[in-house]
Amino acid sequence: MRADLELIYDWVPQGAHILDLACGGGALLERLAQEKNVSGYGLEIDPEGITQCVARGVNVIEHNLDDGLIVLFRLRVRCRHHPISIKNRAARASIRITIKIDCTTLEVV
Repeated sequence: MRADLELIYDWVPQGAHILDLACGGGALLERLAQEKNVSGYGLEIDPEGITQCVARGVNVIEHNLDDGLIVLFRLRVRCRHHPISIKNRAARASIRITIKIDCTTLEVV
């Protein structure tokens, strides 16, 4: 696997749920699913990449990111019996965004 994908692979925790934008042929998602029990979807515009994803058994959605993309994140906290834990659960929740630009990565947490 490419060096930049190896770096991203190391960041992803066991059992995570992933949305991989511009996933290419799905090699990263395939490996994460096999080795880290990760589930997720890839977005790809290239027909060849989509075909490779399907062949690998990777969930893929055909989408051109130049047309825009809105991603909504929702955190559901169930704490009817322990209302004080809302603050603690919210503090533990985090979203990690990885931005890849010319084979360099920036981590925003």
